[in-house]
This record gives sequence, structure tokens and C-alpha cells, in this order.
Amino acid sequence: AGFTTVRLYTINEKNKQALPYLIQGEKINYFELIDEDAQKITASDLDAKQRPALIFIFSRPCSPCDKNILYWRKMRQILKDRVEFYGIVLNNAAVALNFADKAKLNFKVYIPSDLEQFIKKLRIRLNLSQTILYSHNQVIYLKLGKLEGNDATQIINMTKKLI
Repeated sequence: AGFTTVRLYTINEKNKQALPYLIQGEKINYFELIDEDAQKITASDLDAKQRPALIFIFSRPCSPCDKNILYWRKMRQILKDRVEFYGIVLNNAAVALNFADKAKLNFKVYIPSDLEQFIKKLRIRLNLSQTILYSHNQVIYLKLGKLEGNDATQIINMTKKLI
């Protein structure tokens, strides 16, 4: 029984690593970001926060084309400072800052300090944007790709329950 349990656990971990996204209940172990003021945010900072976090990972390669920006701005407007917001642009600092200015975002934009490591650890294998609700050291909800009005409402309601 012990051998079977270990084998099934190993197979499960291998299959989980093959997924192109994080799954519900999973802990984010790697989260090294740099903001526009060159301040570093790490996974321990993310876990230490008592408030839920909304993590917006912009689509690649065209972050300005991301249709989710409208919903993300609205979430920030509704939830205000009761939630941590992380807008993550998978590019260099110059591109991220120029983009943030042009898009008139109402939340901070970050870039990964090590882009390849960030992509690997968060298993970002698709060019789709991601909306992640993270609380109590685990992924509560993740939506790949384009948000719809119902998705945004659901995320806002879930977040309010966690506050």
C-alpha cells in the first residue's frame, strides 16, 4: 500500500507539472517581482499578507491588446485597497512601464526578476492572460484567457467573501 501511495503521488506530481497553469489549492512557491520603484516582492511577502491577492498576468506578446484590462481596472475600482493587486508584464522594465502609462492602469505593474524562472515555476506555457485569486497561501481561483462579465462578478464576489 505504501509503495502504491508513493507511486500515485509521484505520478500526480508529474502530471501536475505538465499542466500549463496553476491549479486550485496550489501554493505559489516562486514569486520574485520588481516594481517600478525597484522594490522586490517575493513569495514570502505574498504569503505574509493578510489580505487576498489578485494577480493579473498579461498576455504575451501583446500586453496592450489584453481585453481583460477593463475588468481588472473595474476589480481594482470596486475592491480598492482591501486586496493586494499585482499586474505582471512578462517583458522587460521599459516595456512594462511604458505600457502601464499608456494603459492608464489603476494598479501597480511588476516584472519578474528572472523571467525564465517565473514562467517555469508558474507553468506559464500559453500566451493567454491569467487572472489568479490567491489567499491563505493557495490559489483560490484561476481563469485563463479572456474574462467575461460573469467571470469578473464571480471573482469580485469570491474576493469579498475572503476579505
